[in-house]
Amino acid sequence: LDMCNMVGNSVCDRSTLGFAFEAGACNRSAIDRNTEAVGMVEDNGGFSGIIPATHEVAH
Repeated sequence: LDMCNMVGNSVCDRSTLGFAFEAGACNRSAIDRNTEAVGMVEDNGGFSGIIPATHEVAH
């Protein structure tokens, strides 16, 4: 899996390390009252994703 941020129509910026929605962990759905929290981080197995993961959780 290679995460990327689409720049333009077909250019994939592979320097992206993670994705998250701001206030995602605290956002509750008005419809079903569930928490909507999603974050993704890419790691190579050498724990290089720890700092990006912490950053995404902070959102």
